[in-house]
Amino acid sequence: MKFLFEQVDLDKVINNTLELVNVQDTAGDTVEVASLYEKLLKQAGFIVEKYEFIPDNPTLIGRYQEKTNPEGKTLLFNGHMDVITLDHTPPYVEDGKIYGRGTCDMKGSLASILEVVRVLELSKSVVNGEIIVIANSMHESPGGRGEDLIALTKNLELQADAAVVMEGATYDCTVAQLGSATFNVTIERDGQPSHQLYTPDRTPHPITVLADVVEALDQENDNLRKLKIEDIGYGSYFIGQVQSGAFYNQMPNQSFLEGVRRYGPSESYNDVEG
Repeated sequence: MKFLFEQVDLDKVINNTLELVNVQDTAGDTVEVASLYEKLLKQAGFIVEKYEFIPDNPTLIGRYQEKTNPEGKTLLFNGHMDVITLDHTPPYVEDGKIYGRGTCDMKGSLASILEVVRVLELSKSVVNGEIIVIANSMHESPGGRGEDLIALTKNLELQADAAVVMEGATYDCTVAQLGSATFNVTIERDGQPSHQLYTPDRTPHPITVLADVVEALDQENDNLRKLKIEDIGYGSYFIGQVQSGAFYNQMPNQSFLEGVRRYGPSESYNDVEG
């Protein structure tokens, strides 16, 4: 195993990561980054199938079949090619780290998957089974919610004995993770938006009510921090988006927030929803 690790070409991993990060495709149109990753998979020795169940959002299946035993077990690597919809600066390397939107989440991992097979090729190792890579396009919300992976499971019979999703950066490995449920709250009052001075006194203010909701969720986070989840941390309510109003002296008629509820393996989705 130590011998295999010594074969890793870190410069190639870095360069592949930078190539991928330079293409900032988001869910909804990942044609360019999918074309690049398909090329890199083929260069690494994969046979690649490309599907486009959702227009402009390719899903790639790479199969490494050189020096493999089809009677053995199948290991599947999965990663997404899209990034979140935020502005970014070009990627760069500084003090031994790569910076750039999508580096950790998760193009560095996509590049590392390629190196796994390159090392196997260099070492002349024989794999007792098959290695499959699935690279999907519609992961990052709000543009994607895994629609292309769902379509893949409905249209193809694809099985594996184990799957590895290398999203995130850590030296620890825990066979568990936090569940993720997106929630949104809309607060509305009767009537249309109105000028501040012409709004009847004591009209409920959607932003004030929204502030009460945020405070209530913060208090619930304090309760969740008392319930440690082994090897994972804590459940939480995270608010990532708050919106209300269109003008500084206009009374809005609604406010909105959206966030993520993280929860542990002992809780079901139904528990969290309740």
